[in-house]
Amino acid sequence: MREALHVLDNEPVRLPLSATTEEINNFKKLADKDLYQCPYCHAKLIVKSGEERGLYFSHQHSESCEISRKVDKAEKKYSKQVARETKKHKVIIDIIYDELVVQSKIKPNIEVEYGFKAMPDLNEYPDIWVKVDNKELQSLLLLT
Repeated sequence: MREALHVLDNEPVRLPLSATTEEINNFKKLADKDLYQCPYCHAKLIVKSGEERGLYFSHQHSESCEISRKVDKAEKKYSKQVARETKKHKVIIDIIYDELVVQSKIKPNIEVEYGFKAMPDLNEYPDIWVKVDNKELQSLLLLT
């Protein structure tokens, strides 16, 4: 799992794809202080790192909850789906996502999530999922 909730501010924390040994040790020390929890089941998370999987959050004793396993699988599938996209695609998706998240904090009737998290059971994922009032919107950004 690459994302967790920070216990103190209840904000998501996303681990970087690459980190120095010092940064990895800092993440592990924070996890030892019980500062990270699963965004789905709210269980305590630890930080692990290795050659094959890189830096990631893990439930204690590797007993992950069902939804986190499902979302992890969906994220891997989504990353394969967008592998053919340009770097510009990811940057624009992140900008749009960040702007929508800001709007969702101002307007409580708006919910925003990445497509693979909102709907992990799909075969192909939209880049962004938005819900305004009771209407769901899915966005797949295509760039040339």
